[in-house]
Amino acid sequence: MRLHSFLLILTLGVLSASLTLTPAVARDQQKAPLRIAVTAIVDHTTVDAMRQGIDDGLSAAGLLPGENVTITFESANASLKRADEIARDLLRRNVNLVIALSEPSARAVSRLPFRVPVVIAGLPVAKADAIAAGRKAHLLTGVASGDVHSAHIDLIAAIRPNTKRVLVPYQPVDEVGSG
Repeated sequence: MRLHSFLLILTLGVLSASLTLTPAVARDQQKAPLRIAVTAIVDHTTVDAMRQGIDDGLSAAGLLPGENVTITFESANASLKRADEIARDLLRRNVNLVIALSEPSARAVSRLPFRVPVVIAGLPVAKADAIAAGRKAHLLTGVASGDVHSAHIDLIAAIRPNTKRVLVPYQPVDEVGSG
């Protein structure tokens, strides 16, 4: 099981919930591939592991890049200014889901009024809580290091009441882009 497979479960849950909110969204989704944007402050082995977990899980769920889902990745190359530019660009794009895989990228996307789900990962609970408290993004969720996952399990139960098993892997990792 990959390090961040729980991120994938959460991402898929948020995405499915958001896509079933209105019939118009569901109809549009059938016509065009889902558009998922992933951003991080740097390319890093931890970011690579999270990206691979997202790709694997989407494929396992039948969401295949190039067929029914488009996934783009943008690195800010360690530039806070670039992280903000990427976030503003993502706000203008017509994406269905934004995933921020580091603290600076999470801060950048959470400051903007996204109307699509925003998932953050790769940072400790205290920093995730601080970002959530000051957010403008409407649908913000995520997985943080040390998180007990109870709220996420409640979300999964609300979205998929018949869920029998949820895997929550744990492996200590360094904090990507945290300072």
